[in-house]
Amino acid sequence: MDTDFVNVTIQSLMRVAPFRNFFLICENYRHCKSPLVHRFGELTQKIWHARNFKGQVSPHEFLQAVMVRFQIDPQSKPFEFMSWLLNTLHKDLRTSKKNTTIIYECFQGELVFVKEIPNKTGTKEDEDDQNSVQKITKGGGGGGGGGGVNFPIKNLELKDYIPLPTPEAGNERLRSKYDLIANIVHDGKPDKGFYRVFVQHKSEELWYEIHDLHVSETLPQMVALSEAYMQIYKRQQ
Repeated sequence: MDTDFVNVTIQSLMRVAPFRNFFLICENYRHCKSPLVHRFGELTQKIWHARNFKGQVSPHEFLQAVMVRFQIDPQSKPFEFMSWLLNTLHKDLRTSKKNTTIIYECFQGELVFVKEIPNKTGTKEDEDDQNSVQKITKGGGGGGGGGGVNFPIKNLELKDYIPLPTPEAGNERLRSKYDLIANIVHDGKPDKGFYRVFVQHKSEELWYEIHDLHVSETLPQMVALSEAYMQIYKRQQ
């Protein structure tokens, strides 16, 4: 069973410090009855255990809890799995006394979807140009091939695209710049291929490339040159 989409998802989420730290402390979800929550917490603790001398940990128990509620197949994608996992953890962690969760606090946002419709009154030449653009667009993206999109590793400015967060008390500086902490890449054809991920080790300011059990240090420049399937940015403090 090919579960590289699970691996890159977990490795990416482990870079989100508040989210990771929540699951490192069992007391935070001791009263939760969801097996998925507890198996995810156990996996998080295995990955970050200070005395773990092995180069890898087994996600077997976590996958068993996942497969009860999520159908894993060869076409499964990190975006679908991450969306399902975060939504399910959020739902399972909610209580009658507290509707918000660590998932809501870390990942809640707004999505704006814009669809451009070609001008129906255009000439035949305009239609041909539009079709050419569509064909080029379909060839690019996370599936490999086509033109990529340049993205910054640090200081991604989003003030013109997202609602600005409310400044903390006594701090009038609005934080609208973000730094990349994880970049998932898809290699191969859209319906095939494999996934790998670049993640940042924050304490050392180093980047690593992870594919299955293979982990290697890489340069930030190589991360910036890679094609992005899905990314996680962290707001600067």
